[in-house]
Amino acid sequence: MNQRILAFDFDGTIAEEGQVPIEVIEVFRQAHLQSHALFLVTGRLFRQADIKGILPYLTGIVWENGAVLEHLSSERVSLPFGTLPELLVKGLEQTGIEMLTGMAIAATWAQHESLVKQVSDRHNYCPTLDWNKLALMILPTGANKGSGLKRLLEQCQFSSGTLMAFGDGENDQSLLAIADTAVAVQDAVPSLQEIAHVVSKSPGPSGVVEILQDLLGEANVE
Repeated sequence: MNQRILAFDFDGTIAEEGQVPIEVIEVFRQAHLQSHALFLVTGRLFRQADIKGILPYLTGIVWENGAVLEHLSSERVSLPFGTLPELLVKGLEQTGIEMLTGMAIAATWAQHESLVKQVSDRHNYCPTLDWNKLALMILPTGANKGSGLKRLLEQCQFSSGTLMAFGDGENDQSLLAIADTAVAVQDAVPSLQEIAHVVSKSPGPSGVVEILQDLLGEANVE
C-alpha cells in the first residue's frame, strides 16, 4: 500500500456551514488507520474552526491561508512568512472597511480590493492577496496555502511527491498546484476544476468521501 499525504480545505470541502459531517470523520479515521498523513489547510483564523471530530487524525494544520502552521505532535506553532506590518493593518482599519484580523493576516470583502492595494502602496508593502469567492485575504508576502503546506511538510520531514489535495475555492489553487493528485469537489469554482486532475461526482464533503473511499478501497484490494 502506498501511503499518501492528504490535504484538505475546510469550508465547502470537508465542512458544511462550519460543521464536519460524520461521514467525513469516519473516512478520516479509516485513512489514518491506513497510515496516510492528513493535513487541514484552511483560510480560517488560527483555531477558529470546529475540528474536534477530525483532530485525532491530523498530523498538522495550515491556518490563515498558509500564514500560520501548527505541528500537532510537537505543539509547535510557526509563522514562516511573518505577519502583516502593524502600520498597514492600522491603515486598513482607518478606512472603515469591514475587516477581520488574525495572528498573521487580515481579511475583508473582495469589493475592497482596490482600496487595499492603495493602502498597501502608501505603506510600501506588497502583501499576497488571495480570493475565496466573495472574500479577500491579505497575507504576508509569500504566504498562500501551497507555500504554507510546503513549509509544514518540511517541518514534518515529508516529501510533497505523494500529495493528494482537495479544495473548492479560488484560494485552493496554490494548494492543488503542488499536489501529485489535485482534487476539486463537484461544486468547486470553475477555475479550480480546470486545474484539477480529478473532479468528484458529488459536491462538497460528499465528494471528499467519494474520492477517499475509492482510494482506501484500492488499498484494501491490494
